[in-house]
Amino acid sequence: MNFLKVILLTVLFSLTFHSCSEDTSDDPENQEQIPFAGEVYSSEFVYIQTEVATADNYDATLNGTPIKVVDPGNELGDLMFFVDPAMVTIGGNDNILEIPALDLKLRYEVRETVLESSVAETLEPYFMAINSAEFDTSTASGQNAQRFREGLLQMYQSLSQEEKRSIALFHQANSSLFNSAYSDLRLGRMPNENFDECLAATFLTGVFGGGAYLLANPATLPLSAISAGIAIVALIEAKQYCTAWVQGEIKHAFLKLDGIISDRSAEPLRMPDGIQFTSAEPKELSAVNVMRGLQSSDADDTNADISRFFSFVSRMNDYIINTLNDIIIWYNDQVPFFAEVDPFQAPVDIPENGTEEPIPLEVASSFLFGFSVADSDVAMDYTMDQDGEIIFTMTIDENASEQEIETTLNYTYSDQFNDGVTGSFPITVTAQPLVGLWDMVLFHNGVPVGEYYDIYESDCPNILYGRETMSGNFTFNADNTFSYSWTTIQIVYNIQYDSDCEIVGDSENVTYDDVETGTGTYSFNGNNYILDYDEGGTETVQFLEQDRIKIFEEEYVRQ
Repeated sequence: MNFLKVILLTVLFSLTFHSCSEDTSDDPENQEQIPFAGEVYSSEFVYIQTEVATADNYDATLNGTPIKVVDPGNELGDLMFFVDPAMVTIGGNDNILEIPALDLKLRYEVRETVLESSVAETLEPYFMAINSAEFDTSTASGQNAQRFREGLLQMYQSLSQEEKRSIALFHQANSSLFNSAYSDLRLGRMPNENFDECLAATFLTGVFGGGAYLLANPATLPLSAISAGIAIVALIEAKQYCTAWVQGEIKHAFLKLDGIISDRSAEPLRMPDGIQFTSAEPKELSAVNVMRGLQSSDADDTNADISRFFSFVSRMNDYIINTLNDIIIWYNDQVPFFAEVDPFQAPVDIPENGTEEPIPLEVASSFLFGFSVADSDVAMDYTMDQDGEIIFTMTIDENASEQEIETTLNYTYSDQFNDGVTGSFPITVTAQPLVGLWDMVLFHNGVPVGEYYDIYESDCPNILYGRETMSGNFTFNADNTFSYSWTTIQIVYNIQYDSDCEIVGDSENVTYDDVETGTGTYSFNGNNYILDYDEGGTETVQFLEQDRIKIFEEEYVRQ
């Protein structure tokens, strides 16, 4: 048999419109005018996909005998009914299903379901699954499920051979559906936070719960109980899987950068001027992705999987639970084995507020984020290191009118359960403090430019060798390059002296002028700017004031 046989119909009222004249559907000629819906099997659940069904269940007739059709809450068909062997003509194609509320009539050919194995062999996987199910009997729902299982097994043992055979035929007719249940229910395993397992369990709760409802009459009570057995096992599984998933890290709450919380938080932590960046200088920020569990307000979420989850769970919590409980109450009145089974409570609780969990960002998950800057005068680049820190570089456009720009660092976060969630941080980007022309004002650790300092002979410190002065400048560019020019003027006195450092002569003074120019690149190491000369060598820039720096023995002021 095909799993979940779906009769694909576009229910058009023009095809099923009834006049007020006498119903002549029993007339063979008129039956030919009823839409043929396909071939089905006795004891089979048959699915009808329709665009007009809105109720949870409908009154219907099968060959004139009252039955129910139910919406099982699956995603393959909208309505389901049971092909009762006692109500159909085996081998005939004139079996009529009618749903008056929908003005719908359909015609089926019914074939007989035949056992492919013995009754015991056919039902072996069912009872293996039922007996393997683990219930937490420390909970009310676990105790209730255990009592139902005990009642189900006792009921089966009390049945006649013919009744057991009818159950086997029911299992055979819906073998794909039952086999899917055995596969999808991770019977005997611990629950995890897997979304697919949660939905699979709610799906099976709906399908088999709906089946138990369709079969809840004295003639098919054993079949109903068999279907309810899988529904209850699935219900317990759904509670475990769905609750674990709800409590997991599902929805993005907010992002933290160096402890600063994005505007998505109800109480964001701010620095006075936001996060500070210097143009073209990399800045490393630790990143924490704060995720949270599902909460009741997520029912309005537009994410397809989140909407799907709420649809499944709300239906299970409401209609399916009520349907199962109505059936259990009916069982209590019909079969003594179920006398101690109580109604079930809603299995999945959605809290008002989901629990937040900070998760350090890793390289593997960084692709879930996208970053941008609101101001077009600021270009941004970012990379992520192996320690989970994001390295941002903000660069002010060279043609920008402002050298200090207040803007926002925006981000989006997307994964299976988050569709482009957005957040932002206030930031301030300041032009590099070195960019520009700097003129030398002091040299030789304190001598003003334009003045000279005396130089003495190294072996006779009382003998004046000469005098020297300096001037010069640095030009720092936004692309982290620089150039410099230094002019040194030295006057050498040419004083002669003996080994006792006594002056013995004095020649004419000689003046030397030396101009040195060069280029290089500069970088920021997190604390200081480092100059790397193209000719070789490095030096450190010390900021004495905002517009005053010191390089080696010279001080410069911004022009």
